[in-house]
Amino acid sequence: MTVAEKAKTRLEDLPVERVLPTPENPRTAVVDGPGWEDFLANVTECGVLVPVHVREHPKKKGFWDLRAGERRLAAAKAAGFDTIPAIVHEGMDDADAFELTFTENFERQNLTVLEEAKAVGILLKRCRNVEAVAKKLGWPPNAVNLRVAIERRLSEKWKAAVCKPTSAVSHWPASHLELVARLPANVQDGLLGELNREHMAAVGFRKLTSELAEQMRFLRHAKWDLDAVGLVRSAPACCSCRKRSSVEPGLWHDDIATEKVTKDDRCLDLACWQAKMLAWLSGRMQELRKAHGNVGLWYGAQRVGWPWERIVRQKLNAELYEDYAYEVCKETTKGARPAMMMAGAQAGSLLWVSRGYSSRSTPARREAQGPTSLTERRTKLRRKRWARVNEQMVEKVEAAGLGDLAGDRMVTLVVLAGVFGTDAHWAFGQEASRARELLTLAGKKGGEAMQQAAGDLWEKVREHLADHILHTIDPKTKTPDWLVANIRVVGSALGLDVQEMFDEVAKTKGLTEPKGWAHLNADGTPKKAKAGGEKKLKKAVAKVCPTCVAAKKAKRAKIVRRRGGVKMQDIREAVDEVEEGRAGDA
Repeated sequence: MTVAEKAKTRLEDLPVERVLPTPENPRTAVVDGPGWEDFLANVTECGVLVPVHVREHPKKKGFWDLRAGERRLAAAKAAGFDTIPAIVHEGMDDADAFELTFTENFERQNLTVLEEAKAVGILLKRCRNVEAVAKKLGWPPNAVNLRVAIERRLSEKWKAAVCKPTSAVSHWPASHLELVARLPANVQDGLLGELNREHMAAVGFRKLTSELAEQMRFLRHAKWDLDAVGLVRSAPACCSCRKRSSVEPGLWHDDIATEKVTKDDRCLDLACWQAKMLAWLSGRMQELRKAHGNVGLWYGAQRVGWPWERIVRQKLNAELYEDYAYEVCKETTKGARPAMMMAGAQAGSLLWVSRGYSSRSTPARREAQGPTSLTERRTKLRRKRWARVNEQMVEKVEAAGLGDLAGDRMVTLVVLAGVFGTDAHWAFGQEASRARELLTLAGKKGGEAMQQAAGDLWEKVREHLADHILHTIDPKTKTPDWLVANIRVVGSALGLDVQEMFDEVAKTKGLTEPKGWAHLNADGTPKKAKAGGEKKLKKAVAKVCPTCVAAKKAKRAKIVRRRGGVKMQDIREAVDEVEEGRAGDA
């Protein structure tokens, strides 16, 4: 026998203004969209055909507690009806009332993921026991915890995105949202921009699991002491941090929460993890430099993303030895340089590297590859110049204040923040304190509060521009066009003449066009020399670099013997080699 059948009931027309919806209804009355318009038109024409279920309100005398039929009530109000037909349940207690609402709404086929999660959350609040809810629904306890997490832990931004029909995540099943809800709210919001894209609308469970795994780190892989406090300002010790998997029971396939760090415990705040890793690498680098002097960085097969790579290089002020130009060697190898591993399980360890054979240029290799066209040479030179302009732009951005922005500073700041965003940053409490301070000030001096808030935003934008948007590309001869575009935009925002900066760079030593290029054809081959040109070119080689003549004499002699005589191309290549070497050193 159902609850409706057990209670004494009567059918009555009630004033719509005295019928109050119950907060225990997990469904949200949808009052927009094509489905609602059709439903409202039907109610307006035919009236409410199916009565709603009510009981006398337990707290407000003269009012009625709506237990089922909230959408019908909303339609009756929208149609302008004064009354609505209702089945009144007399003497219904709270338990039976909840059972009626839950059964009436939860068993519907058109519940959304958020409504279903809310229903399970309401049921858990009533039962106060996961096992009891699991038994009632026929679910495993872990499934109850995960579904409730959508209601209690999914951030408001994510809930809004899920409710938006045009959003890529609006059709995600509960299993997908459960994965997201396990993460801290600030991490969820940071991921929304990446995951709420068209190509992620039909993402599979395994793919999404893999994507989210990139935001977590096993604490057993941490290089620092998990009990250490103060490694990063305002960040708690890992063992006492709430942003780890073992703190949340039932969400990570464990049964109970624990305050101790477990074997499979994961850090859920990637920004905090990276801050601590950076602090630890900095301390480790200081130790190695005391013992070995100038120590560089090496990542080998452990590829790292460019933002992290650049942040580490800037923080440690160290040279990065790329694997295409260097190779691991023994300490006793000639030209060996000390380097610290910057990523992976061996992060922080010392090794030795030297220039690899693949990076050496030989006459035989250059001859096999053929001459480089003049257009390609000039393109590489132009990109090297833009790389230098980029370095100068980073210095200007780092030194710029809010007052240095061009035009309407507020508009420029909003444009930069809106287009390029702000870098992920770690803060544990100081943000809320700063927000309260500014909001208090806004009540007294709105303009001053706005100025201070804009200053705070510029600090984040400025750091993001210098670290991420204008990051250095190696080798500099491959500076991409999109980086040049970024340089122009940022320079414009600072009121700088970027083209003038480029023209000045083009005049600096090492970035001017070598004079030897004037003797080249478009395909890079030497132009036909006039009579007597051989002696002039020999003098040119000696004039460019007298100390290099003796060193290159033996190499040229081999080429001459192999080709059966002195050729103009040999001497021109020698001139180019000297001049390009000088430009590269500069």
